[in-house]
Amino acid sequence: RRQRQMCIRDRTGGYDSDKNEINWTVTLNKGRKDIQGYTFSDKLPDGISFIGTEFDVVDTTNNNAVVGKATVKADGSIEYTFGTDQPYTGEYRITYKTTAPDNNGKVTNTGTIGKDGDGNSSTAEVGVSHRDWGVSKSYKSETDVDAGSKKLTWNTNVTLPDTTLTEFVYKDTFIDCLLYTSDAADEGLGV
Repeated sequence: RRQRQMCIRDRTGGYDSDKNEINWTVTLNKGRKDIQGYTFSDKLPDGISFIGTEFDVVDTTNNNAVVGKATVKADGSIEYTFGTDQPYTGEYRITYKTTAPDNNGKVTNTGTIGKDGDGNSSTAEVGVSHRDWGVSKSYKSETDVDAGSKKLTWNTNVTLPDTTLTEFVYKDTFIDCLLYTSDAADEGLGV
């Protein structure tokens, strides 16, 4: 029984706001027991789905050699069963991506591994915080163009939301152009 309780070593996840995806990593068999015939499975919570249909199962103790593929089943879960043809005593890792939910919040995901109806599970929780719009503008520098005239340089930073855009237009309009003269500067005026 102790062998089965040591099967899932670590489960982590992280939200990638640039791609609106969650990256999951599961490491199996910390105790380096023989887990031949064991099945790993992961059923995602409602509202998210796997990106891809199969994911490498690698032996991290053997130069990340691929030992098989975890595949997405018809019910939306992934599954991988270690064969019974040889001992599986390494430490194994499965990495996969999922979509993120539409709303901000936490995603809790649990994977299980077991054999003959007995096994254990591991849960990871990932915070999802979607990027909002943002625009900021700041003064950068000025250079002399000719006597009494200056060229002002500005920086504009636009933060795009992490949703799909069909179009983006940025327009920067000067309502009243600034007229900068050396006389106005000497008097502390800006026109």
